[in-house]
Amino acid sequence: MREDFLTFVPVTDVTGMGLANTLLNTLDKLGIDLKYLRGKGFDGAATMSGCFNGVQSHVTKKYSLAHYIHCTSHCLNLAISDTCNIQSIRNCTGAIQKVCVFFKYPKRQNVMLDSIKRVCPESQITKLKLLCPTRWVDRHDSIITFMELFDAVIDGLSIISTWPDRESSSGSYQLLCAIKQPEFILATHLLAKVFSISLPLSKLLQMQNIDLIEAMSLADNVSDVLKNIRNNADEDFKKLFLKVKEKCMSLDIEITLPRLTNIQKNRFNVKTTCPNEYYKISLFIPFLDNFISQLHDRFIAHKSLITNFCCLLPNNNLPNREENIKSLAEKYSEDLQCSSDSVIGEVLTWTQKFVGTEKPKNALEALIACNPLIFPSTYKLLQIIATLSVTTANSERSFSTLKRLKTYLRNTIGENRLNSLALLNIHREIILTTDEVLNDFAKDSRKIRLL
Repeated sequence: MREDFLTFVPVTDVTGMGLANTLLNTLDKLGIDLKYLRGKGFDGAATMSGCFNGVQSHVTKKYSLAHYIHCTSHCLNLAISDTCNIQSIRNCTGAIQKVCVFFKYPKRQNVMLDSIKRVCPESQITKLKLLCPTRWVDRHDSIITFMELFDAVIDGLSIISTWPDRESSSGSYQLLCAIKQPEFILATHLLAKVFSISLPLSKLLQMQNIDLIEAMSLADNVSDVLKNIRNNADEDFKKLFLKVKEKCMSLDIEITLPRLTNIQKNRFNVKTTCPNEYYKISLFIPFLDNFISQLHDRFIAHKSLITNFCCLLPNNNLPNREENIKSLAEKYSEDLQCSSDSVIGEVLTWTQKFVGTEKPKNALEALIACNPLIFPSTYKLLQIIATLSVTTANSERSFSTLKRLKTYLRNTIGENRLNSLALLNIHREIILTTDEVLNDFAKDSRKIRLL
């Protein structure tokens, strides 16, 4: 399986139908046979994913087997983003970002370096890392860095708050008051704990050689881990609260309850006198419940799509394997060109082949192990699931090429030259010799005769 950049296309009609027509016409001009179109991957914008007038809807009307797959990387990012809308978490990430920006300037950064050497001499980190504004899952490293340098941050802010510079001193004092709150420290530890669980899934989704079954399997694993934490909320939160309590004691911060009122509409108003119970009910449990719910809602469409394809992997003990195979055989009858009974018998024989031996872990390994001459139908079905788009993050990396090509020296670059330079930049593995370039230019006749 491989992904290739084809071309940049100018678009004037940005409606769903206009984008769909531009997409299909461009693929047709490039000589790609659309009868083999089996999947399409977009983000979740309404113009692209709309079920009535979106691009995927118009393409599906012409090619019914081209399944739409919402980019799983975008799904994970949206799940984390929506989960972090909880007030305490939102305030925590906002405060961390402001602290990172505050120490971005050289004079303040020097104070931060001195504080790190004095307070955290064993740390190898020399500066804070800004939170990524779009890729929420990449905030894990930023939060881990902030937690490791937390004591140095407080020391640096305390020093700057004594400066005669009004802007710096007042800004540092406000940030110091914000991060020396027990709710902020607890939210930081909770973010680090949950993001460390979702980080492997994010790394997997950024890889090239993955298939949808493997991605959904790891997404289920992440969800199961979070559910186990939720089911054991009392014990897990007690351990987390003890860490926060030790950190607060080292900084002379008292863990107290926030002000409670009889009527409260904008935040939790838990009737309890114990800080442990208050933060567990108002922060820990809602954050976990929201994240689990978001993962389920965002990935439920992907799971329904691969339900039948799971029967192709020998390591899946499915009770209705024959029914799933029959459903695949009927759906892709044009590709298989054989009866459903033949496909069922072939796939069952294929899966029986791996009894007592090492089984393929994903669709790509199964495709490599499958002999297309002996199991042609199984091979074609494995081809389909292996080539279904899992994420569009890899193809979107081609956009970064524009930053290197569209400089002020090439501000009026033409479309043909832009696409040619983009192809050269993206497909760097293709080596072009000087003689090949000169021979290509020599094919065109010149109006000016040099000899």
